[in-house]
Amino acid sequence: MRGKGKGSAKFTHVPHWFQQHPKWKALNPAAQAVYIALKRRFNGSNNGQIGASYKSLSQDMNARPETIGRHLSALIEAGFIHRTYTGHMDGAGNGKASEYRLSELPYRDPKTGKSMRASMDFKK
Repeated sequence: MRGKGKGSAKFTHVPHWFQQHPKWKALNPAAQAVYIALKRRFNGSNNGQIGASYKSLSQDMNARPETIGRHLSALIEAGFIHRTYTGHMDGAGNGKASEYRLSELPYRDPKTGKSMRASMDFKK
């Protein structure tokens, strides 16, 4: 079935060139899975504003939040993602999730609104 009509299959695109990159291959498979879970939240225009808490990712992946945090740190260190907003809890216990940018994809600069090329920081 073609198009975005009702019933069309959704998928998460992870290109072969990306999967063949030495830094990707060096990642723990669980960190790769966290990246894919983040990319599933990308809607085509929210790169840099991909919201994900440790709790929501841990529920999606059936993993402990501490494990998710470790893998997010590995992805940041390797240059695959950037944390653009650090989540927090307020005094009433209401939380705001952290937000992320995938470095393989273009994004909109939040200050200027200008379209930016993918930074590809994992290639550096």
